[in-house]
This record gives sequence, C-alpha cells and structure tokens, in this order.
Amino acid sequence: MRTLKRLRELARRLGGTLKRRRLEKEMDEEFRFHLQRLTERNVRSGMTPAEAWRRARLTFGSLEGMREEGREEQRSRHLEILAQDIRYALRLLRGSPGFTTVATLSLGLGIGVCTATFGLADRVLLNPLPAVRDAHEVVTAGTRVPHPLFRELAASPGAFSALAAQTTRAMGRLTPEGTVEIRAGVVSGNYFRTLGVDPLVGRMLNEGDDARGAPQVAVLSHRVWRTEFGGGRNAVGAEVVLNGRPFTVVGVAQPSFRGTRLDVDPDVWITIQGWGRARVGELATMDLASRGWSWLQLTGRLRPGETAASSGRWLRDRWTELAVAGGAEPPDELRIDQVRSAALGLGTEVQTRRFVKLFMAVVLVALLVACANVANLLLARAVHRENELAIRSALGASHGRVARQLLVESVVLAGGGAAVGMLVAVWTIRLLRGLQLPGSIDVAAVGLVMDARSLAFACGISLLTAVSFGLFPAIRGARVRPARVLGARGSGGADAARLRAGLVAFQVALCMLLLAGAGLFGRTMVNALETDVGFDREGLFGIRVPLGTAGYDPERAAAYLASAVERVRAAPGVAAAGWAAAPPLADYEDLTRFTIQDVPATEEAPTVPFNTVGPGYFEAVGIPLVKGRGFLPAETRTGSGAAVVNESFVARWLPVGEVVGRMLLVQGEFIPIVGVSRDAKYTGVAETPRPYLYFSTVEDWAADGLDLLVRAEGAEPEAMAAAVAALRGLDGSVPLAARSVNDRVAAAFAPQRTLGLLLALLAALTLVLALTGIYGVVSYSVERSRRELGVRLALGARAGDLVGMVLKGAMSSVAVGIGAGVLASLLAGRAVEALLFGVAPGDVITLASAAALLMVAGAAAAAVPAWQVTRVDPALAMRG
Repeated sequence: MRTLKRLRELARRLGGTLKRRRLEKEMDEEFRFHLQRLTERNVRSGMTPAEAWRRARLTFGSLEGMREEGREEQRSRHLEILAQDIRYALRLLRGSPGFTTVATLSLGLGIGVCTATFGLADRVLLNPLPAVRDAHEVVTAGTRVPHPLFRELAASPGAFSALAAQTTRAMGRLTPEGTVEIRAGVVSGNYFRTLGVDPLVGRMLNEGDDARGAPQVAVLSHRVWRTEFGGGRNAVGAEVVLNGRPFTVVGVAQPSFRGTRLDVDPDVWITIQGWGRARVGELATMDLASRGWSWLQLTGRLRPGETAASSGRWLRDRWTELAVAGGAEPPDELRIDQVRSAALGLGTEVQTRRFVKLFMAVVLVALLVACANVANLLLARAVHRENELAIRSALGASHGRVARQLLVESVVLAGGGAAVGMLVAVWTIRLLRGLQLPGSIDVAAVGLVMDARSLAFACGISLLTAVSFGLFPAIRGARVRPARVLGARGSGGADAARLRAGLVAFQVALCMLLLAGAGLFGRTMVNALETDVGFDREGLFGIRVPLGTAGYDPERAAAYLASAVERVRAAPGVAAAGWAAAPPLADYEDLTRFTIQDVPATEEAPTVPFNTVGPGYFEAVGIPLVKGRGFLPAETRTGSGAAVVNESFVARWLPVGEVVGRMLLVQGEFIPIVGVSRDAKYTGVAETPRPYLYFSTVEDWAADGLDLLVRAEGAEPEAMAAAVAALRGLDGSVPLAARSVNDRVAAAFAPQRTLGLLLALLAALTLVLALTGIYGVVSYSVERSRRELGVRLALGARAGDLVGMVLKGAMSSVAVGIGAGVLASLLAGRAVEALLFGVAPGDVITLASAAALLMVAGAAAAAVPAWQVTRVDPALAMRG
C-alpha cells in the first residue's frame, strides 16, 4: 500500500514538471509568433527589415523584463521562506534550553575534536610542508652523495629545474648558561630557492653565501627566534656562536617551515662552506672535496612534464657517468620520493600514516555517537510535535515543505554545534601539541594550527552531521498523517520507539568499541612499564655528552670520561656511574662481525649487535654479571680493549667449555672475553632475548657523542642536577642533556599512550551519551505506555514485574549493542595489533570488563526512569 502511494506521488510530481515545461515552451512559441507579426507590420509601414526587427524587440523587451522580474520575485520568495524557517527554528530552540544545550554540546564535542584531528592529518599526511611552494614538484633522493658530485650534478640539473643539497649536523651553541647542543641544517646556497621558501624576517641563504671566502651567515628557525630573541626584528644582524665560530643572522624562517623532515627540527640553517669552516673533532679531518665521503642528500624541483620516475632515471644515468669518469663507484640503489612522503621519515612513514589514520577513525567514531545521540533527541522531539506537523499538513503543507522545515532546524542546530566545536578544536589543538607520533615526530613541530583548511573542514563536517542526524526525523515528520494524529489514534509511535532503540544499540556498540580500545592500550602501557628489561630502571638516568661537538678526539675523550665518571660518582645523591656509546633502550644500535678463536667456522662470520661501554657501566645500569668481571680503566685505551658477552651469546656460540678468557677476532684484532652478563632489553621492551656484545675501547664514535649513565641513591631530580653541575665544572664547553630511562620508555610508547588517553576520554564521553540515550528511550517508553501500565496495574499486575518488563526491553538494546561492539572490536583489532604489547587484540579480560561496565551502567541508566512505573496511578492513567 505504501509503495503504491509513493508511486502515485512520484507520478504526480513528474506530471507537474512536464506540464510546467510544456507551458514554458508554449509561451516561448507565442512570444516568437507575436514578434514575427509585429516585425512584418513594421516593414509594411515603410521600415527596413533591420529597423523593423529592432522596434519589435523594443516593444516586447518589457515582456522579457516582466518574466525576469517574476523569476527574481520567486527567488526572493524562496529566500524569505528560508529566513522564516530559520527564525522559527531559532525560536523553537530558544524555547527548549535543555534540549538545545545537550544537543549543541554533543555536536560541539564531536565536531571540535574531529576538526582538530583533521588539522593533524592535514599537516602530517596531506600537506606536511605548507611553506614549500608547489611541494608536489619537489623530490628527494634516498642515497647520499659526496660534495663534489653534487656540484657537478647541480651544474647540469637535466630533469630538474634546480638541484640542492642538505644534511643535518649537531653543533655546540654558546649561550649565557653555557654551551648547548643544537641541530644545524647544512644546506647548499640554492636550497631555499629550490624549495620556494620565503623568509619571515630578513632574507634566506643564497648561492653567494655558499661561495668560498664568503662571510659566515645563518638563518634562524621561528622557534629559536621567538624563544631566544623575543620575536624582534633586531635578530637580523645579531651574532650566534656555533662550534666557537661567529655566524651573522641574516633572516628568520616562517613558522610553518622546519625543513623537509618532520622528525628533524633544525634550530638554524647554515651553508655547506660555513659548516666546513666550523667543523670540530674527527669531522674536521674530513675533506669536503673527497669523492669517497657521501654525506649530502639531494633535493630537486622537477621540470614541467617530468615525474619522480623519469628524474630518477636521469639522475642514475648522470650519476653513473660522473662516477665512472671520476674513478668512483656508481650507486647500487637510487630511490626518488616525493618530498611530502619523505617528510615522515623513510623508516617510519608506514607507522606514522597508520597511526594518524587510526587516530582519525577513533574521532569519527565519537562523532557518530554524537550524531546518534542528537538524532535520538530529535526523534523524541518529533513525536511531541506530531500535532503541529499534522496541522501543517492539513493546512496544505507538502511533505517536502515539512521535511525542509525540519532539516533547517537540524542545520541551525549543527551551526550552534559548529560554533562550540571551534572552541573545542582550539582547546584540543593545544592538547595535541604535547603528543608524539611514531618516529619521534613531535606534534608541536608540525605547526598544528586552526587555519582556513580546518575551518572549511569544520563547515563541511557540520553540514554533513546536520544531514546525518536530521534526515531520519525529517523523513518521519514529513510522513505524519493528519487524520490519525488529529483523531488521537497515534502516528507510528511503535516505529519511533524501535528506531530510537536501534540508535541506542548503535551508540552502545560504538562505546563498546572505544572502551575495548582504551582497555587494550591501557594494558599495553602497564605491560611496557612493568616488563622485566633485565636491569633496574628506577633511579637510572643518562646524560648525553657530545664530545665531538666540543672538539674532542678519541684520546682527549678517554681522559675526559675517566675524570667525568669520578666527578659524577662523588656528586651528592649518586650511587654509581659509567659511560656508554648507546644508552639502555636506545632506538638505534651498531652491528659487527666476529669469529671465535679455536672454534671452526661452519658459516660466514656472524653479525651481532654491540655497545661500547666503560668501567662501572654494569653497576650503574644494574645488569648483573653471571661470570667474570666488568671493564677496567686501562681497557678503554685503543688497542687494549676487552669484551663482555651476554647469556644468549654463550648459549648460541659457546655452550660448552669455559667462556671467560676466550678470544674474539673483531676487525682484525683479538679481544679477550672477560665476563658474561645477564640478558637484557637493548633497543626496546618488546624485543626477545638475543646475543649481544659489549666492548670497552673508545673509538671514533666519540665524535658523535656518548651517554653517561648514573644511578641515583635518593631522589632522581636532585641527583641529576648534581651530576650535570659536576660535568659543567669539568668543561663548560661540552653541551649536556639529561634524561631518565623511564622517560625514554614512555617516549617509545608515546603513540600507544596517546591513543589510549584519547580512547579513554572519548569512551567516557560516548558512555555518557549512550547512557543519556538509554535514559531517554526508557523514559519515552514509560510515558507512551502509561495507559497500558495503568490497565495492567488495575488488573492486578505487580509493580516489580512491570519494572522488570521495562528493564528487559531496555537491556535488550544494550545487549545487542554490546554484541555488535564485541564483533567490531575483534575486526578492528587487526588494525592496532602492531601497536599492542603483551596483550592480544581479542583479549577476553579486556572485552569482558568493557561489556560488564556497559551492562552495569546501562542497567543503572534504565532503572531510574523504569522506577517511575511504581508511581503510576491506574485510575489517572486510564482516564488520561
């Protein structure tokens, strides 16, 4: 029956459209007929044909004007009706402050958090380099080149309109508080011109600055300019001392430019020639003109018509040609990437993209919950407005007119939610700036702000949510039957109840999904902090000591380390100290090949990770030695080293016989094994036991820096301050940076902690919204069934049985939602499995806990309105 009515309505509308078009066509034909008759009359009166046509057009011009005025009047009428609908919607919302407040806040939270998250996705995935002009035309090479080869390639760029070079180096900057380590972007003179980056203040570097003998100049990052120069224009012309050499500031970069890598945030940019004159330590001995030292990364802007693939082929061919001519080896592999993709870091690009997409998906789930909650409110509101809508229809309002009025109300409501969402988005952006993405990318470094793109997204998502939560109520309101409503027979209250119950189940399912995710990431963080790493993390911190930045060679570095360890051990609050090339749980490691003396080689020399550590390291870190001893001070000198192996090394290669005293052949030298240590975690808490080597010899790695590991016997902050003060007293030119090992673990799991906190927050919000929906559905059910409940009570039913009946109906929706949420959690677990540690995506305890919480909370929310059944007076209910 309904289908036939819909078909008749469609046929009526189609017939009206055809009739209107036929009338317009007839009017046009009549207009042409009269125009021709008048032209012929003018010709018979003695006018030329051209003049007769112009006179006829002037005569009938007023008719065209009248038609245009009619169209303008129709448009004005539509605008007037729209304005009337908006005023009516505002009056209705103002008359229901409770409904308006709840709906606006629900939408504002969803829209605001979603807008802020879009800003993060935009700055990380869509537009990570907003300061680079036409970033899609810029590519970068994954293989590094020597400086002479870059100069030759840049002289004839071929597929590139410009070819620049860059790298990042640590340098020591002199400040009033002492020397601090900074990141310096070392770039060719055409680097900023190639990228199309403009300065905020002053100018950027150019080709003349990179010439031999040119003055040493620098460009400051916006962060350093604001924090250390107060954001004043007097920074241009100021002097900064890097590695003991003065550099003149010539400009300041824009806030949105932080280089071409999000995981590297340079403090300053200098030219290649400028860095060549300011090098210290082992790097000062390297020859910039050497073809054997590959240290620069190429960045080029494509010519029109070129692609990354074609430019890669040209670069490979040209590079091979120049390498053969210069007696060097051609590149084994050459990878060309869009600079926007390489901005995430080639090693962590996939993880970062997955994390941001997952982050966005979580926020969209929360927005869906908000839309479902508002739709539930609007459905309840539409039921109470049935008489109004029926009267509108009885007075001649079409279904489309009623639906438009209801949709306008939804749009106005979404507009209020968008206004609140802007405030929520600004607040959320401030919170997001303190988070960290995979690959050690700080959100604060990506320049997350509320810009025009985010505002456009907010407007679009607001309109989409208005349609999403207002469509069902509008369709239902437009289908109100005046005869049934005005005849007091109801108009489909059962349909509305089922739809509202379905929306509650949908909310519960999404809430279950968020609660399960929050539980999984919460257990991940607990497992990460409680797992046995093979040493004692409490009270252990490291002090980064980049001796190469201060100009130390290996000989001076060994002497410094001996004095530094003694001074730190004597500092108050310090129990033990020792140094290492890599601190515990560092995200990097070195590998070496070895053979064991008197052990027949059955395969190629195996590769094993290693660390270089000094005397006192095992005591300071808390790694027990199961056999032998640690290192002696004399064993840190070049050529007189020793080795310590772990238990997995012994089990793998020396399972039989005495281990201590055996000799290892490493890089042509025999090194004795002096001890065996317990297995530990070396680069992350998730790794499994594996062979590991410790060496004692100070090599050229001192130019890159080392860590002094300190064990505090009291409060860690006081011991850290005392140790740093002792080192500054030894040599104030060495930049220092202290960090707790527990902080390193927390940083390694920063993405998991971020998602866990977000899921917990959104789960709490969606739980409140879902409970509100449950409460509303039960209250509505009790109110609509008041007469039925009165009859049941009059016939002898017990109030407790009726309360149980109402609760059973409410909890059935909750149970359906929980079941759907469990299924969704199991399916979504595959997307987050790589981020979990020590817990499976389908963990029974987590899912059961979330389901139990929802059942208890849902029962509590339903019990309050269900208890109203006990207050129903049968006589009053039956008379009503």
